[in-house]
Amino acid sequence: YERLLPRAREHLPEGHWHLAAIEANYGVTLGRAGRYDEAEQHIGAALAELKRQFGDEDPRSKAIAKRLEDVRAARRGAGG
Repeated sequence: YERLLPRAREHLPEGHWHLAAIEANYGVTLGRAGRYDEAEQHIGAALAELKRQFGDEDPRSKAIAKRLEDVRAARRGAGG
């Protein structure tokens, strides 16, 4: 995802929801690597974009909100 996100930004229009999905997946990957600050930044940005486009109750927004909470829970479990 680290290489995919910049390439996707080159080829998809700004604000495309697929960019948000890729960014969220990148954030999840960062979270699994223990890079919680970066993970929250990317997942949070993706969540904001999805909420802007689809609203809070859309399944895509809810799924990314869950991923953000999962990363925050992992951080707490790691003592951070």
